[in-house]
Amino acid sequence: MFLEAISAVTLSTGLSLAADTANTDDCTTLMNSTIASAHKPYTATSTTSGGGAPTRLSHSVSIGGKLFVEMNGRWILSKMTMSDMANTMQSEIKTAKMSCRRLAEGNVGGEAATIYSNHVENRGNVSDNTLWISKATGLPLRTEVKLKNGLDIVTVFDYSHFQVPEKYTKQP
Repeated sequence: MFLEAISAVTLSTGLSLAADTANTDDCTTLMNSTIASAHKPYTATSTTSGGGAPTRLSHSVSIGGKLFVEMNGRWILSKMTMSDMANTMQSEIKTAKMSCRRLAEGNVGGEAATIYSNHVENRGNVSDNTLWISKATGLPLRTEVKLKNGLDIVTVFDYSHFQVPEKYTKQP
């Protein structure tokens, strides 16, 4: 159940990233690199809060096309591959109603970024998002996803430190 939620958040974040690039002339050149980011190795730290639930910290590692998720010290290999997520993102973009706009310039961890906002509606799911996209690589550095159910998910990405967890179980 938790891993399905993490996969949904990862997909929502990816869809948000893709939405930014799909609907704004300033963002069009980022479209291919955003989808391609599903194939880039990274480590991510996510903080989920709101919606009446306790704040939850989780970590994920994407490497070799696989997604590993850690919570409460336990690592799990997701059934959904990063290629699956990229394909789902591309499919979801076709049915989503989206708007986006460039907000400002900023940085994440000293790396220059362009900050975007976007609103996504698709199949009953609604999110308002803020995204920091690296000026150097076109990859997401930070995302803030606000879901209509009150959950807020802040994710920070690191493309320089990643490795397969030493011990993990496969998602049932």
